[in-house]
Amino acid sequence: LILALMFALPSGYLLSRKILAPLHAIDAAAEQLRAGNLDARVVTRKQDDEISRLINTLNLTFAALQRSIDQISQFSADAAHELNTPLTVLRGQLEVCLGRERTVHEYQTVLADSVEQIISLSRMLKDLLLLAGPGRERHRKAFSLTDWSLAVEDTVTSLEMVAAGGNTRVRSNIEPEVQLVGDAPLLQRLCYNLIYNAIRFSPVGGTVTVRLRRVLDTAVFEVKDQGIGIKDEDQKKIFERFYQVDESRNTGTGLGLSLVKWIAEMHDGQIEVESELGNGSLFRVTLPMGPDET
Repeated sequence: LILALMFALPSGYLLSRKILAPLHAIDAAAEQLRAGNLDARVVTRKQDDEISRLINTLNLTFAALQRSIDQISQFSADAAHELNTPLTVLRGQLEVCLGRERTVHEYQTVLADSVEQIISLSRMLKDLLLLAGPGRERHRKAFSLTDWSLAVEDTVTSLEMVAAGGNTRVRSNIEPEVQLVGDAPLLQRLCYNLIYNAIRFSPVGGTVTVRLRRVLDTAVFEVKDQGIGIKDEDQKKIFERFYQVDESRNTGTGLGLSLVKWIAEMHDGQIEVESELGNGSLFRVTLPMGPDET
């Protein structure tokens, strides 16, 4: 018995250390994460057992957490930078205006410009809150059967005056009763952003073509303009938040297309762009259709 105990105690100690070693490694990695070291990971093992699978799952979770925090940090920095620019302009305009006595017309001009800046800031803040908020599940609760055809028609009608101001024609080919299960205000926002962008970048006398059709079990929404087109390298970035191509610098918030992409993905769809310099751009949104009740 004494000999058995002499051999069992060291063996049990070594065995317990071997069993507890990965748990200690997990605890050490978690402690580093709590201390702010987001690069911390648990050392992986060559064995194919439950503990090894747990370690792999934890490392994937830690990596996802790091990506989320990095995205939040980048988003906050970008938002602060983009909000600072119009606020600085607004403050400068008001300080110059108050620097000396001015005519009523000059005061009205500065106030009108300030109102435009405030409207732009308000629009940017709404977009930021929408993009930064908890998205998928919260918005899916508001999903219902929606006639996307009516939403597209209403959007085209509301933007015809904007197009006329730039001597731009809007042609539409909209199939009736294209049904979608989704968030009606968000779908209309998607239509508005794409059509408004197409009008904004169209040359004087140009034509914007809007099309909505069924393709098998999907709804395909297309907006084509006759603008200057988008470079290949910019096509990969235009859906990023706050990204603007050089030709559009300072003409928008840089959130419109990222919001369109977010809405499309929210509805399990996708957005594509086809563009060539000098030949305009075509944006295509493909969404799954809802049940047809006709």
